[in-house]
Amino acid sequence: MSGQVYRLTIYPENDHFGRCYAVASEVAQRLGFDPEEEFRFVVCVSEAYTNAFVHGNKSDPSKSINVVFAWDQETVRVDVEDQGEAKPEALHLDDSRPDIDCEKSGGRGVGIMKLFADRMEVEERHEGGLRVSISFRLRGKSSQVGVPLQKSNGGVHGNQSN
Repeated sequence: MSGQVYRLTIYPENDHFGRCYAVASEVAQRLGFDPEEEFRFVVCVSEAYTNAFVHGNKSDPSKSINVVFAWDQETVRVDVEDQGEAKPEALHLDDSRPDIDCEKSGGRGVGIMKLFADRMEVEERHEGGLRVSISFRLRGKSSQVGVPLQKSNGGVHGNQSN
């Protein structure tokens, strides 16, 4: 995908979930998502991040998570990469219908991502761990919108490239 790219490495320190959520929300707003689109986008990024931390990295504070936002004129894609040992088949992506059981205390993330995103893929990384990629069509939004995100302290390191 050619276009804009913003790479972020998050270390599990104070409010790392909130920081991931805030960056995803800022990207959605800068790309011109309406409130419903922003909600779906941010929920998907948050679910992918949470799964990477809890299931991929097993909540290990020494392991980071890479979050890469990339967009062009038609699509924004988010790759969430963990450092765990899980295999893609553990996510049951072959199911044709998302399994979202509201009675469960967990296990809804993959179903939500499949429901909200236009596309979801999972692959094993050569370095170890999984990469969950979720994509959304921009539906006529401006792809020229820059996302000059601020680097923040406290376990988030990011950079933007074209």
